[in-house]
Amino acid sequence: MKRAASLLVVGMVLFVAASAFAQAQSASTQNQNTRGYPTAAYVKNIPLLKVYVHPLGYKLTFLRSDSTIGTLYVPLTWFGGTAGKAAITYGVTPDRPYVSIAWVDGTFDHITINASSDVTGPTWGSLGPLPDISAQFNIQEPSREF
Repeated sequence: MKRAASLLVVGMVLFVAASAFAQAQSASTQNQNTRGYPTAAYVKNIPLLKVYVHPLGYKLTFLRSDSTIGTLYVPLTWFGGTAGKAAITYGVTPDRPYVSIAWVDGTFDHITINASSDVTGPTWGSLGPLPDISAQFNIQEPSREF
């Protein structure tokens, strides 16, 4: 009889401890979301055909999924500081140039241009005297059509 009672007490202690642990895990998960951790993040990597330099920013050309050439404009105002929306990196790997665009919780977060360090190579270009294209660089976020 004593053995059955002690097993019952041990079982109850284990049950209470398990439920307390589950509540602590649930509270920990809720605290992580209230700390500002994203619940969903998505990054799209797009191989680029060419990176054009312009006084207002960069014009990026890429091949769309329907085999047409797409264009993406990245204003210079997006670059700089820790709160910047854009960055550019240089390297000599064969996969460059490409662009990475990140969305966090469904909204645009940042863009990274991964360019070739050989600025005299075929993947770099310069926009000459064109009609006024300043409106093309006046954007809030990149298009989602790729």
